[in-house]
Amino acid sequence: MFEAFILKGGKEVSIGKGGKETLVKKLSKKLKGELSASGFLTKGGKKIKATETGLLKDVEFRIGKRKEYLVVEKKAKRLRKAGTGKLVQAFRKTKGKKKSLFGL
Repeated sequence: MFEAFILKGGKEVSIGKGGKETLVKKLSKKLKGELSASGFLTKGGKKIKATETGLLKDVEFRIGKRKEYLVVEKKAKRLRKAGTGKLVQAFRKTKGKKKSLFGL
């Protein structure tokens, strides 16, 4: 039995259980559709290496730099989609005066 996870805010969030092929497709869609960058598959609680998932055949994905089980969507592909610009703007640092908590 396989299970797929994506990383949201540094926490592992399960996106489903089932067969390997269906979960690979589901993980691919989830990573391409959201701003979430990385995910992985497990089999019986053990994490599967990214090379064994089959997702690396797609040009849009790569292996995680620090963890060999992570499948990561390439940054250029992730940030060039419609609608992601507005989502990313919220995390940018603002230039100018910083207001205190009380607006003073």
